[in-house]
Amino acid sequence: MAKAGQMIRNPIIGDRVLFRKTAQETDGELLELEIFAQPVAAGPPVHIHPNSGETFTVLKGRLDAEVDGRTVQFDEDETFHVAPGVAHTWWNSGDVEAHVLVKFSPASRM
Repeated sequence: MAKAGQMIRNPIIGDRVLFRKTAQETDGELLELEIFAQPVAAGPPVHIHPNSGETFTVLKGRLDAEVDGRTVQFDEDETFHVAPGVAHTWWNSGDVEAHVLVKFSPASRM
């Protein structure tokens, strides 16, 4: 089980994740993390979160996303939300590392 302050690295999709708040620590209300995605990081496969909304805030760089079949790009200081049950993925097609704050709510048992 992840703890706040813990960082993990995923070499398959090219990112690092820093846990800020975990579902366990917030009684399932919130999972908050920072993603550091390397340039041209592939990101995860298209997926859904059946019961959780996911909010992304780009802190540095840019993030591309496919949300419900539409491809969109988000730049620094932009925020976007993916509603529960909506198919989505994200990736960094830029030439600098993307730094993104991500919040899942409710987090349930994530």
